[in-house]
Amino acid sequence: SSSSSSSSSSSSSSGSLAVVVDDDAVAEDRVCMLKNAYVVKGEAALCMRSDGVDVEEFCTQLNEYRVRSGQTALRVAMVRPNPALHKHTLVATLHMESLPVDLLSLKPGGLLADAQERDATLNALYYNANTGLVEDPTGLGLDDLNQRLMRTPLPALITFRNDPLRVLRAFRFACKLGFRIHPETLEAARDDTIHDALCSPTSISRERVAKEARDILNSSRLLLGLDLLDSTG
Repeated sequence: SSSSSSSSSSSSSSGSLAVVVDDDAVAEDRVCMLKNAYVVKGEAALCMRSDGVDVEEFCTQLNEYRVRSGQTALRVAMVRPNPALHKHTLVATLHMESLPVDLLSLKPGGLLADAQERDATLNALYYNANTGLVEDPTGLGLDDLNQRLMRTPLPALITFRNDPLRVLRAFRFACKLGFRIHPETLEAARDDTIHDALCSPTSISRERVAKEARDILNSSRLLLGLDLLDSTG
């Protein structure tokens, strides 16, 4: 878990692949092929972020290597960018046994730019698998994690306008982890334009909204979730 590491570094490498891991499922044997790798606390079970690497070509070459070495090719699903639904990045999902692996490109500008585009500072902590150091590009993630605080890397209204579903994601994380939500983040969640986007099926798919809502309602902290939904309108 990211909370067990205390070292930090601001360095990043060109042409790097980053790995996002949920909870403690690091699965080191599955990422040993990566150079300049980062393990990042995040939502997906395992997510590799690449800089300067064509995602589709990487999947093709990986499967070709597996077949040549006598292994079964992995099933690959592609989700194409759809800015109208706030999906801005090509995501390739590989299924490695029971572990889903998402591959996507780093945002232009490197590690800091990528971290600032994430939904929460606690999801923008990068463990450098080569140096053994936790990199906190925003300078907020480790402190927020230790204080059990949900906060967006950029001003919350910017983060939510990039993808309004992040409001529900913030509430879900709060319910799942028992974290507080930063006052500025809560205030931005009350914004009418964010509400309108969440209610519009042409802005965000109903499936994405339903999934987040179900997870909040099924949480062990249901009352917290209902209070957050009610207090933000």
